[in-house]
Amino acid sequence: MMWRQPVLGSVWAAQSPAKASPAPLLFVPALTRLALPPPNLFRTGRKAPRELCMNGKSVRLIVLVAMAGILLSFSGCGRNQHLVSIAVVPPGPVTFQGVGAAIQFKAIGTYIHPPETKDITNQVRWSIDSQNLATVSSTGFVTATSVCGSGNVMASLNAPPNFVFGTAFVTGNGIGTAACNQALLSVTIKGTGTVTSPSGTINCPGTCNAVFPLNSVVTLTGTPGSGASTVSWTGCSPSGDTCNASMTGNVVVGATFQ
Repeated sequence: MMWRQPVLGSVWAAQSPAKASPAPLLFVPALTRLALPPPNLFRTGRKAPRELCMNGKSVRLIVLVAMAGILLSFSGCGRNQHLVSIAVVPPGPVTFQGVGAAIQFKAIGTYIHPPETKDITNQVRWSIDSQNLATVSSTGFVTATSVCGSGNVMASLNAPPNFVFGTAFVTGNGIGTAACNQALLSVTIKGTGTVTSPSGTINCPGTCNAVFPLNSVVTLTGTPGSGASTVSWTGCSPSGDTCNASMTGNVVVGATFQ
């Protein structure tokens, strides 16, 4: 018995030395033909090369490892979801029109891995940094106890690896009048830059509202940010990068960086 090399796309066929007629040839797709072992493997009885045995195992192992990695990445997203920011709604400034006036604040949390935004009002810790103006409950319900003063309502949550918080500015309607002997200064910004007061009470963006003694003068300094070189002012007496705000009542100062 001897082996005859078939034409492309056929299997190996055996023929007798005494007969010239070839055995019927069967068509096999190229991928199947490439997977067939060489003919001398059957004639000699030798074992298949180690590479042939290992290739299938290696491919299966690679596929299993890849699938495991994908599954772990999906499950990891769920386990690793964490809080990155809290928005207090409404963001303020909120003005109480009288003693006993009240408002319900909400805390909206923003998460990643996977991304999600949800109401976490009942999960955060609520506080206010002006106890003389108002009180806040454990669910974010704020009640005014005075028409004088101002403060920040804060919602915070310790969400390892982050400590996350958000604030809303509140004030009483007596601010800016002789009844309270205080006035509210609010700063707005256009463009890229920062506005600060000497005491650091104003540091905007960030802290853009603060109360100062009535009839005082507050000097604000504008520092241009990236892409800006100058600052122009409204609502105060400008002098280059600084301006003076006269607190004869509540004042709004605008800074435009260009």
